[in-house]
Amino acid sequence: MRVPNISLYSTSSYQLNTTTNNLRDANEVISTQKRINNISDDPIGLSQVLDLRLSIDNLTQLDKNIEMGRTWLNGSESALRSVSDQIIDAKLLSTQMVNASMSTSERADAVEQVEGIMDQILSLGNTKVNGSYIFSGIKTNIRSFNYDDEINPGKVVYNGTDTGFTIKTGTVSQLEVGRDGK
Repeated sequence: MRVPNISLYSTSSYQLNTTTNNLRDANEVISTQKRINNISDDPIGLSQVLDLRLSIDNLTQLDKNIEMGRTWLNGSESALRSVSDQIIDAKLLSTQMVNASMSTSERADAVEQVEGIMDQILSLGNTKVNGSYIFSGIKTNIRSFNYDDEINPGKVVYNGTDTGFTIKTGTVSQLEVGRDGK
């Protein structure tokens, strides 16, 4: 039985094209270092890759959120510790002023010191982290505390919300890191 030349040529041409295409695909994989370069390469694998990229992006964002939360909590802790120290100083000063041997000028100086302590506490109540007020609740762009000089001079007014600032720490979980100052 004799095989016609056209048949041999067609078979050889087909196998040569298949080998060339396989070589081109292998070369593309090597040069791009990616197994999937087109949707047609592996549609199911591509959907898995996209899901993995989305998961990685979510984890990266969660890591940034958690780091920001740590910064907020550290800022809050530092501010509250300083407020506690200021209150202790004011208590010590008031204890000293109870003594009958204190002169009027010493008591006037103590009043100025207490006013300074109050100003410092107000300043600590308006602590910012990354440009946001940490004691304003969810209104982080609004100054937390001000003196109400118009209606009640010397009285402090809270400008924030009753809801604490939260960060996303999981797909459905949130953690409150910014406290409301009320």
